[in-house]
Amino acid sequence: MDDKKSPISVFIIGPIGDNGSPERKRIDGLISLIKENKKELNIATVSASHTIDISGKITHQILKSLITVDLVISDISNHNPNVMYELAVRHAQRRPCILIATNNTIIPFDIHDNRVLYYEDSIAGYPDFFVRLKTFVGMTTKKTR
Repeated sequence: MDDKKSPISVFIIGPIGDNGSPERKRIDGLISLIKENKKELNIATVSASHTIDISGKITHQILKSLITVDLVISDISNHNPNVMYELAVRHAQRRPCILIATNNTIIPFDIHDNRVLYYEDSIAGYPDFFVRLKTFVGMTTKKTR
């Protein structure tokens, strides 16, 4: 029997912000980091709400992604209400989710008992973040397969 697992689908949730905003740069940087390392992370597809390029109702598309993808990565750094709503939808599905946040983020009470992968929001912090993200992705998908 082949021990190799099929690549997974990932949906990223986090503050989007306007084009050029710090929030947009952060989420786009995360998407790029994951896309550039898809093979190493055993990921087939990566998407986020602002990267869905088909017509239709965005809320419906986001909910469908939250329910159907193999793994959600949620950046809870800014306590964005949309992110918290999307995270609640994913938690209600009891499907795998990795929470990430910038260093010194205070985690809201209702989710403070979840493990959070903290990161330094700078180019210097990305190598360490990637190593730890790879571990989290591997462990999370291992538990659910």
